[in-house]
Amino acid sequence: MNYHHNGTANVNNELLENDICPMESRITIPEQLSHPVLLRTEKVLALSTEDHTKRILPKRGAFFHVYVSREQMGRALRIFKALLLVLEERGCKFSWPEEENSILSLIVDGETLKFGICEIFNAKPHVLTRPKEKKPHYFAPRWDYQLTGRLRLFIGEIPYASEGRKSWSDARYQRLENCIESFVLGLRVAARATKRNRLKREEEERRREQEREQEEKEEKIAREQDRKARFITELMRDWQRSGSLRAFAKALGEAADQSKLSDQEKSDIQQVVDWTCDYAKSLDPISNLPDCVEEFVHPEREYESLEEEE
Repeated sequence: MNYHHNGTANVNNELLENDICPMESRITIPEQLSHPVLLRTEKVLALSTEDHTKRILPKRGAFFHVYVSREQMGRALRIFKALLLVLEERGCKFSWPEEENSILSLIVDGETLKFGICEIFNAKPHVLTRPKEKKPHYFAPRWDYQLTGRLRLFIGEIPYASEGRKSWSDARYQRLENCIESFVLGLRVAARATKRNRLKREEEERRREQEREQEEKEEKIAREQDRKARFITELMRDWQRSGSLRAFAKALGEAADQSKLSDQEKSDIQQVVDWTCDYAKSLDPISNLPDCVEEFVHPEREYESLEEEE
């Protein structure tokens, strides 16, 4: 949610229930702007221009913690400095990296929050008035904006549906200057909500990681079972083939003995028998039992030897 545009549609000057401060605390609003964050803020805003709402913004569409018109700039900065001083007294820390377009954030109870002050405006549908606006090719503005002069302190990016308020504003019977204490308490509530949301996300991530690890473990077991089944099946086929080859070699030898063949013919047949027996032995896993068991139990060693050969 873009909190720069908080209060975009038809904001009026009536007292809003969400804008009422539950308690008023008189905090001194300093006249001099000497806080480092404020001095840097002033420097950035001095180089900035107005956007379509007539508020000052360093970069169109970017987040910035002070988002008001030039007319409200002085008051907004004084309120913001008072807020910074109170937050520092309560032990809160600020983070604002030196990089261009970096964002000012606040560390409250170990959680990082975005916060700021903006000016509320009314937005009404634009009524076509000038003749050229009625031409099809002319892109007339969709809204007309009117600044109200009312300021709002807001907390950004609070978890959805969390308890607590997200903004405090000027209203008919209150000034934003008297809402600083309530806003600080709201930051504490937002920090707790952010922490709960973060812990919930972390727990869900841990659960997903555990499920992923369990799935990988089960997949690994299944792959290993499949490898062993294929390995044993292949050994069994080789054993059956070796047995068939031995039987074939025996039959050849017996046929040669019973036949009226010359000695040379019998010698040739014996060569076939001997080769077939050697081939049967090479296929027979029983004849190479240690190597077969090694490959079955420690397949990684086979992979390592192949990598060394490469």
